[in-house]
Amino acid sequence: MWRGRPLPLTLSPSGENLQESGHLMDYIAKNKNSLLQQAVTHGAVLLRGWDASPEDFADAFEGLELSKFPYVGGAAPRHMVVRDVVYTTNESPPSEPIPFHHEMAQVPNPPNYVAFYCEREPSEGGETPIILSRAVAEYFERTYPEFYQKVLNLGVRYVRTMPLENDNSSAIGRSWKSTFGVETVEEAEDVMTNMGTTWEWLENGDCRTTTATVPALRSEPRLNDVRTFFNAIVAAYTGWVDSRNDPTKSVLLGDGTPLTEAQGAALLDIQRFQMEQRTVFKWRVGDILIIDNRLVMHSRNPFKDDKSRRILAAIGGAPLYLEEKEKEVKGVQHFLTLRSGDRMPSLGYGVWKVQKDATANSVYVIMFERGVRAQCSRIEIILMIYQSCRSFTQRERQHANTNTRTIRTQIRSTTCGISSHRCCL
Repeated sequence: MWRGRPLPLTLSPSGENLQESGHLMDYIAKNKNSLLQQAVTHGAVLLRGWDASPEDFADAFEGLELSKFPYVGGAAPRHMVVRDVVYTTNESPPSEPIPFHHEMAQVPNPPNYVAFYCEREPSEGGETPIILSRAVAEYFERTYPEFYQKVLNLGVRYVRTMPLENDNSSAIGRSWKSTFGVETVEEAEDVMTNMGTTWEWLENGDCRTTTATVPALRSEPRLNDVRTFFNAIVAAYTGWVDSRNDPTKSVLLGDGTPLTEAQGAALLDIQRFQMEQRTVFKWRVGDILIIDNRLVMHSRNPFKDDKSRRILAAIGGAPLYLEEKEKEVKGVQHFLTLRSGDRMPSLGYGVWKVQKDATANSVYVIMFERGVRAQCSRIEIILMIYQSCRSFTQRERQHANTNTRTIRTQIRSTTCGISSHRCCL
């Protein structure tokens, strides 16, 4: 539970006849958009009570209609289980805990969703704790403001030495061949170059890599630009340890600066906060946990090594319907020229920030309908000027809402032929 909302939201069939896997597929087909929205609202959704097999899990995940997402760049050793959809989870020893992280946060473009399925429930331990990333970000900013600001401004880099072959004794033992989906050194270098990763080949065939600088604190536009602790810096600093890697050297600030002892201590304290505030539930056979990877971090508790636990995973990108919309937008080449001389793509109507004007942080509300380009300048409106939209006070937000209602009324009263449109903020 976080601020009155359950984490995860648990959904179950209401009758025995609805527990069959076929009904799960029907439920997913009818409610996929609702499920994804509930994942935004709550952070994660637990489907419990359906008699689902690994194949059903693959079908259900595909039924969400997410873009395919290859597991390229991840650190954990895994094997494919069902088609190219379902993988094993981290195959490191059961005695090793896996710290909190966002899935593949160390790569430039991580997945949007990660889902887990319980094929065999563990006899002891083996839970998959979760925590809202925004709660961690709030604690980080409140407790370590200077370190927070450095991470926000500079981003981070991750340093990891990958073995020549998979090492299942390590939580980060995935080989460079498997990590990059290649067979040769030349192919690996091509992939690393495209990812912005630098490397050093070692005499034994291992590869020491340093990622491109990636954000460690992100703004989530679906939640009014709330900050999330979107990274794996605690996981790396506390858990990237094996015969090849020193975890205290696995994280750099974006400018290449190693973490200080005080900054390392701050990460250990953040780990303590995560452990205190996490949500833990016992796995049951057939459970499917859908996590919005942009909002929620996950981890793994140690478990008894009696072969009882088998948890599978799947990862996905953005919903396909959003990608289709992006493709449509990319095909539009119309531009709108403001009085300032700035040119902006005419994507419909909405909010843009003007980049080159003297008031670079001004927020303009532009409405545009193809076919009436010449009339658009009449309803170009400077809504408000603030240095940072994120710094709005409550009073300022109320003021903005009042202005927005007024502007909507004014726009509807225009005679430029687009009065049926609403100004969406």
